[in-house]
Amino acid sequence: MDEDSPLDSAYRNESEHLVADRLPLTVGLCLGLFGLAGIFEYLLYDDHWPVFLAIYPLEVAVFVPLLMWRRELVRRGWLSAVNILAWSALMILVHVYGWIAGMPPELTLLAAICLMTGVSLLLPWGLRGQSVLVAVALIASAALLAATPASAVPAPYLLFVSAAAAAVSLFGAHHLDLYRFAIFCEATRREEEAAVGQSLVAIAREINDSLDADDVLDRIADAIRSALHASWSVIILRDAQGGHLIVGTAGRVPGAIASLRGVEFDAGAFPLVDRILDARDLSLSDEDADSETAALLQRWETRSLLGAALSRRDAVIGVVLAGTRAGAARFADRGRELVRGVAQHVAIALNNVRLVSDLRRADSLKTEFLSTMSHELRTPLNVIIGYADLLRDEAFGPVIGDQQDVLRRLRDNAHSLLELINATLEVNRIEAGRSGLQLREVDLRTLLTELQYETDALPRQPGVALRWEVPRNADLIRTDPMKLKIVVRNLVGNALKFTKRGAVTVSVLFDARARLLDVQVRDTGVGIPSEHLPHIFDMFHQAPSDAATSGVGLGLYIVRRFVELLGGRVSASSRPGDGSIFRLSLPAGVVMQPQPVSIEEHRRRRSA
Repeated sequence: MDEDSPLDSAYRNESEHLVADRLPLTVGLCLGLFGLAGIFEYLLYDDHWPVFLAIYPLEVAVFVPLLMWRRELVRRGWLSAVNILAWSALMILVHVYGWIAGMPPELTLLAAICLMTGVSLLLPWGLRGQSVLVAVALIASAALLAATPASAVPAPYLLFVSAAAAAVSLFGAHHLDLYRFAIFCEATRREEEAAVGQSLVAIAREINDSLDADDVLDRIADAIRSALHASWSVIILRDAQGGHLIVGTAGRVPGAIASLRGVEFDAGAFPLVDRILDARDLSLSDEDADSETAALLQRWETRSLLGAALSRRDAVIGVVLAGTRAGAARFADRGRELVRGVAQHVAIALNNVRLVSDLRRADSLKTEFLSTMSHELRTPLNVIIGYADLLRDEAFGPVIGDQQDVLRRLRDNAHSLLELINATLEVNRIEAGRSGLQLREVDLRTLLTELQYETDALPRQPGVALRWEVPRNADLIRTDPMKLKIVVRNLVGNALKFTKRGAVTVSVLFDARARLLDVQVRDTGVGIPSEHLPHIFDMFHQAPSDAATSGVGLGLYIVRRFVELLGGRVSASSRPGDGSIFRLSLPAGVVMQPQPVSIEEHRRRRSA
């Protein structure tokens, strides 16, 4: 392990905290076992009891300050050294106790071996701490054997056994430390990957939320600065001619860079930018940079710098730069990986911004084109319809039967085309958000009378009747009469278009208590296949029909949008061959009870 690596430093710091957490358990277990051994000493060797009472408090006293101040020792970085000294002192006291009590050296060495191996398992202090404890144990054991000869086993053999146990404990502590370090590295890598992923998700969310904002690049730069914990960040774009333009900044940007915001500068003005464009990414600090770059960082008052190229379809379109100010912490190891991911998101975001701008421009052109062309087409169509009506009414002379039929077809087709143009204009207004509500008080009977008068003129097959079932009482309701008339007229016209025989019936009910207006349009036409019913109100959707009754699929779409705008609901049910039923329910507040107006009176007023 590299002693100077940040990962190794983080591992040592994590090990220090783990040792501090395990110290109470380890000390308690060790002193508890020594106390239990003292009880056996009292029962079996009562002459050892005074020695135990003298040594055991010293063993406790060794660890009391360590346990009390272990958190402060961790903060100061002294826990490892003090901990090793404490356990070495305990090892010496174990041998002192065996020498004073006159115990067989074999028992004392057995206790020392247990202490060596047990502590290495409970306290992850690595090879260094274990080496000190092993050295103290072997020196103390050799001194004890010199002072107290072994009774049953030769001293060299005891030393050999102690050395073998010490070597095993050293290898065990070392490999356990390597295993823990590998686990720590893997956990750290996964945490960093998770942190990078979370940061990229946060940046992607910020970028997507700001696609419609005018300051999108500034917001992206601020998101980059936040994710990298940088002091400043800059986005530099490259135009088609190879020049550069600083377009987005965040944080305390160095003056040399901030002064160029919005100003185009040539390639080579900042060699560092060109270096990033060539290498695709860069990470450096004032400590490992060359003299020229170090001078540049010093002029920018920057300690460390991260940069990545913005690439889209193998074309480099710009650079992302982020830096930490002098005196601030350096970028974490994950910074370089994070800035690469950020650069990919930013490149995608810039592409999305361009696409959104292009789409808005295209939509604006489309809206303008449709409005202009629709208005331009309506004028000659109205002229054609007017002349057809004059010819049909024989204003220019008699018209024979065949000519009347041609004029009727001409007029019907002109009306169909006019309806298509009007529908196109209406859809255009809806999609552009210019079709607002104009609520006012409306005489329901008068509104229904006008609808009857207007729908009477709708084209239909010979013999198809149009019937109305309307309330007898009259009410003033609050709604948008123009949109309500368009909705009902479109439903009636659609029903007449697909009905070759029978009748189309319009039923209107008004619930004054619930303040709901219910309209139902039934026909005896060809019906709608079940698979088309869920999509019947979609734009440009057409159920199968013959060419004579085909349309473009805008009428029912307008119905749905206007009903939703009015706060109501519309639905359809049908069986092929048995006709269709369209139902709509709209909120309509009751105002007062006006006098009814008959259809004859309405026609008289219109003609007047």
